[in-house]
Amino acid sequence: MQNLSNFLLGNGPSSRLFFDASQLDLSFLKEDIEKWSDHPNYQIAMKTVTALKVENDSADRGIALATAFN
Repeated sequence: MQNLSNFLLGNGPSSRLFFDASQLDLSFLKEDIEKWSDHPNYQIAMKTVTALKVENDSADRGIALATAFN
């Protein structure tokens, strides 16, 4: 089983696209997970990610399409 740092740091640029686009520093991923909450870059990343409003556009379009034909 892979952990988060392996996924983001080892699977090429497409795995990191969101973080690169957000210009978040992922250096905390090299630390033990128990130490992440103390790492300033983790705190910044968490603040940024939790402030995002997320929408499942595919689901919304599917519901709108189903509703339109009912």
